[in-house]
Amino acid sequence: MEIYKVYSTDDYGRPEDILGYVKATSELAARMEMSIKLYGTDKSDIVTTGYYGAKKISSEEYNLAFQSAKMELDKFDINN
Repeated sequence: MEIYKVYSTDDYGRPEDILGYVKATSELAARMEMSIKLYGTDKSDIVTTGYYGAKKISSEEYNLAFQSAKMELDKFDINN
């Protein structure tokens, strides 16, 4: 299994908003996993329309995104 970034696209098919990251075996399987995670079904627009996509990412890219998000959240920690 690989890590996939699932995203919505604009009218030209370019990534617009990241919905999340999932482990899957293919781009379609990643879209299905995200659909189940968000809506409880694999039959949502994420799977059935072309307004969503998925891209396999490296573990380094995932770790960088994770660390960036963690640093952003740490700004709101009142104990630091």
